[in-house]
Amino acid sequence: YNAERWIRETLMSVAGQTFPVLECIVVDDGSTDESVTIVRDISESSSVPIRLIQGPNRGVSLARNAGIDKSTGDLVAFLDADDLWNPRKLELQVDLMNRTNADLCFCSYEMFEAKTGKATGVVTTRNVDQALRRWLAMEGNGFAGGSTLLLRRELLKHTRAFSPELFSGEDFAFIWSAHQVGHATME
Repeated sequence: YNAERWIRETLMSVAGQTFPVLECIVVDDGSTDESVTIVRDISESSSVPIRLIQGPNRGVSLARNAGIDKSTGDLVAFLDADDLWNPRKLELQVDLMNRTNADLCFCSYEMFEAKTGKATGVVTTRNVDQALRRWLAMEGNGFAGGSTLLLRRELLKHTRAFSPELFSGEDFAFIWSAHQVGHATME
């Protein structure tokens, strides 16, 4: 929603993946800025097929659910409009998921100042249960959700969708639900 400041760089981080991205679904949640124009411009020259879904502003949960509903791949990843992926994110996660037979995979993330781009720290863990419990307890920087997650579509048949009733923590509730029914790993 209203992501004109970041959406170009965000989509470039998808196109720059070393693992082939077969589809990129952008859900515009009723933006009133130039986000849609930027997405359309990028989609014309992108090596990754970009599909734009537009609707009224209904919140992040329903936007994410709409993206899930329109996606077709065996693997599903999320990327918030103001986040960037490391070029090897998907490659490393897919490899780890295949080696460990995991249903979902999280990765570390680096935080940075929006204005300066200066790195302010890295949030990392190797223990999924511990990380989820620390996030629930709001200890430290917490645990990344949305933009670090990669999961197998099959898992979506057994977990709840993103809850529109939650005004914050919707990504945690989704991840907690998925973690309860699937085998998780960390990269």
